[in-house]
Amino acid sequence: MKYDKEGMRSQIKTRIKSDVFDSIKGKYTIFLVMGVVLTSFLVGGIGVLLMYHKVQYDTAEMMNLHCREEADIVNDALNSTRQSVIFMQQYAQRQRFELEDLIKRETRQEEFCSSLAEMFEGVAQGTEGAIDYYFRFNPEFFSPKAGFLYTREMAHKTISKGYIEVEVTDFSQYDPSDDRVKWMYEPIEQDKGMWIAPYWSTNLKINIISYVEPVRLSGRIVGVVGMDVDFDHVLNTVVKGRMYDSGYALLIGKDGSAIKFDDRGENQGEQEIGKDEVACFSDSLKKFSSGKEMIAYNYQNVEKRMVYYTLNNAMRLVLVADAYDIFLQLDMMMLMGSLAALVVAVFLAIIGYRFTQRLTLPLEELVDVAKMAGDGNLSLTIPGIDRVDEVGKLARAFEEMTEHLQQYVDYVQNLAYKDALTDVQNKAAYDMSMEQMDVDIRMGRAKFAIIMIDLNYLKRVNDTYGHEVGNRYILTLCQRITDVFAVESVYRIGGDEFVVLIKEAEYEQREELLKKLQEKLEQNSENEQKPWENVSAAIGVAEFDPDVDDGPDEVFKRADKAMYARKLEMKAARE
Repeated sequence: MKYDKEGMRSQIKTRIKSDVFDSIKGKYTIFLVMGVVLTSFLVGGIGVLLMYHKVQYDTAEMMNLHCREEADIVNDALNSTRQSVIFMQQYAQRQRFELEDLIKRETRQEEFCSSLAEMFEGVAQGTEGAIDYYFRFNPEFFSPKAGFLYTREMAHKTISKGYIEVEVTDFSQYDPSDDRVKWMYEPIEQDKGMWIAPYWSTNLKINIISYVEPVRLSGRIVGVVGMDVDFDHVLNTVVKGRMYDSGYALLIGKDGSAIKFDDRGENQGEQEIGKDEVACFSDSLKKFSSGKEMIAYNYQNVEKRMVYYTLNNAMRLVLVADAYDIFLQLDMMMLMGSLAALVVAVFLAIIGYRFTQRLTLPLEELVDVAKMAGDGNLSLTIPGIDRVDEVGKLARAFEEMTEHLQQYVDYVQNLAYKDALTDVQNKAAYDMSMEQMDVDIRMGRAKFAIIMIDLNYLKRVNDTYGHEVGNRYILTLCQRITDVFAVESVYRIGGDEFVVLIKEAEYEQREELLKKLQEKLEQNSENEQKPWENVSAAIGVAEFDPDVDDGPDEVFKRADKAMYARKLEMKAARE
């Protein structure tokens, strides 16, 4: 029998035309398939696009929040140095020495220096990262080598070493315009305290930053008092808390010079390193606000994103990460979403061919739900979830996807408002609570109190036992606080600072709860092997008074002042 190839082809074409194109079922299925495919990709595309913009916005918020938190750490260290120097300036200006007497008699100069040096050592010991401290007489009136300089070598490695006096700079060897002595002449010329830009110490192999204040006696500038600080010690702590594996930091000076810290949080030497990278986004720094936007740029053929925050000394702290790291999870979600949309479209097409009428209503409902998800509403009721057929499976798969998206949103929010170490609320959550409390005050319904708690000896524990034990020390204090107050009432606003916001039911029982907190803080162990159990903390309490307070910040300041007074009492008791 001869095989009729052309006849077979004709029969196949006729069968396909009869079953698909000429039948209502086939036509409806083709229409359904086209509709399902277009709808799936349209909704999926809108969802992915919305997700992309949402994740990009949330990422910018998180990076800027992280940058602000790290900048606060640096600013606290800078403020500590500045306050120490200002204290010594005021102390020097209160000394009962006459300018003419100092100029004429070297013995009086020595007495003056001895008085300052004795007080300055204690101040320097209490200033984190202090390398050296000094007082130099104004060379206009005194010898070019008059004054003193105390330093401790390798301070970044051996913090516990005491200070030793070393030979001072001979100003007669330098022109006043020389950058090497501008720390002496600029404060005198401008008659104000100032930060000296960081410089690289070839001996210590670290970056050093200085703050200097002019000292006046008898209405004339008699000299300058200043302190040098290990800037790397402060910045390394910041950079080691980077958000991404590719993350690192740049510190940009007012003159455009840059210090770059690598992905291990270690400085890479001279200030010129990183300047070429700064040139890639220097124009953007003029257009975008500090602590708000996320700036995109390309460096060495790598797409990067950066945020920055301006420090108190006018330098900019810049946090950088590769765009690949930042959007890796989003890209995976987009790919999976596209594949899921394709699978769902094919699956629904097959089911629609066999059960067209049965699937019409639930499919329409699912399309409506998908549109709601594409608009960002993830609190959905999925139709057909109780079915055991393919419609039920599709509904459950869609429910899982929305649950995963909701979990991701919750995860992002948790990163933004939870302290990573203690799991209580962080500074951002505290600021948000204060905004709400400010609204309550304006509405006349505010009734609250603030407890300020400052952990003592954290630096000593860190230096003696290491940061891991220091973290346990912090956790022990946090545990004792949350043993008394609800977790949602406790905020960690700094490395060793906690705030308890007392309101509602806790406010009615505040005296009893405060007494319990005091008892908890006094339950220290005598076991020297567990220093983190020997918690010492100063607390201060302030209640909102509508006749006195215009906002929650005033209550916080009173609580902080009370805490600081208690801290001084505890220090005096130890001495």
